Amino acid sequence: MIISIEDRLASHYLERLSKNLTARLDRSGLKKPEFAAAIGMSGSQFRYIRARVANPTIRMLATIAGNLEIPLYELLEDAPLGDRRDLTAEEMIEALSVVVKHKFDRSGMSNKEFAKFIAVSVPQFYLILRGVSNPSLLAVEEIAKRVNVGIWQLLGVEPHDFGDDTTVRTVASRRAPSH
Repeated sequence: MIISIEDRLASHYLERLSKNLTARLDRSGLKKPEFAAAIGMSGSQFRYIRARVANPTIRMLATIAGNLEIPLYELLEDAPLGDRRDLTAEEMIEALSVVVKHKFDRSGMSNKEFAKFIAVSVPQFYLILRGVSNPSLLAVEEIAKRVNVGIWQLLGVEPHDFGDDTTVRTVASRRAPSH
């Protein structure tokens, strides 16, 4: 999957991330390099995220959210808590695997066809199926769109009903968001 600078600049998730981190930097009283280190990234990574040209991975986003002690979805959008859960990166990656496996199993497609359908390479598809992939935010957004689920359902943060008597709540037990 090729994600262009234009795709990054058009992403409302990356826009929200940039605005949220900039606001938190302003409130922190820290200098940019200190703030970047405090949230688990280098100064250049922080600069790229603020400029919306970075496309951080799920693990990087979970690290940032964890260091800020807020759920990931609060970094990426303004939405009510609802039925959402605050999951670790590993839990989100495992949930992604469960949803993609389920969609693949019901697709009737070959591995190669389904990988193409979700716009990833065959090796990346195998990593997703094994639950060890660490996709970027925009890759997750594209996969969610292609398998017709919301990004938070794909990551297990919101429940997903597959419509065939299968409901994926996710692999993790319900946890209260950390504020």
